[in-house]
Amino acid sequence: LASDRFGRRRVAAAVACGQGLGMLIVATGAWFELSWLWALAGWATMGLLGGPFVFLSSIFAYVSDWTRGADAIGTRSAKFSTVDALVMYVAGVGPLLGGLLVKTLGFYAVWAFCALVYAIAAAIFLCAPPSPQPPPPSALRCVDVCVSSTPVLIARLFARREILYLGYISAISQA
Repeated sequence: LASDRFGRRRVAAAVACGQGLGMLIVATGAWFELSWLWALAGWATMGLLGGPFVFLSSIFAYVSDWTRGADAIGTRSAKFSTVDALVMYVAGVGPLLGGLLVKTLGFYAVWAFCALVYAIAAAIFLCAPPSPQPPPPSALRCVDVCVSSTPVLIARLFARREILYLGYISAISQA
């Protein structure tokens, strides 16, 4: 929703900057051997500014914007698979590289290196061509927020009695 409203590149870059800032806070706490509250503040910063899941969803939305049309299904799945493969590669290589960084430079270096990688990711997104998605509405209206907010959607779900269907589905899946 945020990337639809503000653009894929902006959201991905903002989340990457938030991740980098959070990693820098954790690295600072580790470097100066500060209170555990520094680590908590770093992780809270990363969570409040979107976290890795918002970053990945912006990437997938950006890829899907560039692969539209009936003949683009194979291209889209190949690009999604490439993104997934990169995530799995980083998940495999990251602990190995992290161990080397801790051994040679110390624990703070892992977080500082992650901050550097997120800064590079933000720069890449800021330099990427704009998404071909339709332009967002000119201004965010209160009606848009009120109609699409979670409490309103839950109330609408109860009002339509569709919650019963969810209960039936839940009961069947647990049986």
